[in-house]
Amino acid sequence: DSADDPGHAGADLTDSIMLVSLDVKDKTAFMLSIPRDLYVNIPNDGYSKINAAYQVGNQLKFSQAGYPDGGMGMLESTVSSKLNIPIDYYALINYSAFRDAVNAVGGVNVTINSQDSRGLYDTFTHLDLPNGPVSLNGQQALDLARSRGDGPGAYGLYSDFDRTTHQRQLLVALKDKSTSAGVFTNPAKVSSLFDAVGNNVKTDLTLGNIRRLYSLGNSIDGNQIKSVGLNDVNGKNLLMSYQGYGGQSALAPAAGLNNYADIQAFVAQLSQVSQQ
Repeated sequence: DSADDPGHAGADLTDSIMLVSLDVKDKTAFMLSIPRDLYVNIPNDGYSKINAAYQVGNQLKFSQAGYPDGGMGMLESTVSSKLNIPIDYYALINYSAFRDAVNAVGGVNVTINSQDSRGLYDTFTHLDLPNGPVSLNGQQALDLARSRGDGPGAYGLYSDFDRTTHQRQLLVALKDKSTSAGVFTNPAKVSSLFDAVGNNVKTDLTLGNIRRLYSLGNSIDGNQIKSVGLNDVNGKNLLMSYQGYGGQSALAPAAGLNNYADIQAFVAQLSQVSQQ
């Protein structure tokens, strides 16, 4: 959510949507990006890109048993129904939270694997990174999370899928850094990290849940977190290009509009949820 960026068009749109599942028994996890351009039928509003569900939910004052009120409830309900998986908790995170959290832990380390030998450059954010291991401060990490190759002269970034891949990569890097000995045993850094999150995140997690989540994060190795996107499932793209209302460019399940069978089967396999 970019509500804290007054210069950003459509600041109430949730352009980055991610489902995270933790297996507390096996100490594994997965992160699945939900493409913002997925064309869905939003209840009581009609077809639109899924990134508008939060905004629509706020406008319609969404209220339904089992879900939070307002925009997050509408978004949670929409994602849950399309993927056929329950969602226990939500977190709405703005730009400041991510940037400040990275700065609080002293930056993050990621590896750039661009298809371009020069690395990547984004005209919009002016982010310029070489291929290979790089260290990023909060602003650089935020720029990478937002970059998708917009503007003339950009290279190494070819679609929104590149952006969501980097977002998952950055979250794993932030998790690893925040649970490392250098941060975990430093009260000042832990305090700064919780301040960054507390001031800029809306969630239905209780304080006890958050402490439990932090403890679980410390026990799950970053290599045990599976990072996936629906455009590359064992070499298969579960999405297709779709032309929405008014000719807008969107995405739909490769099996057809509203046919989420293949996607649901993949998510069930990931989460080991038995679908009877």
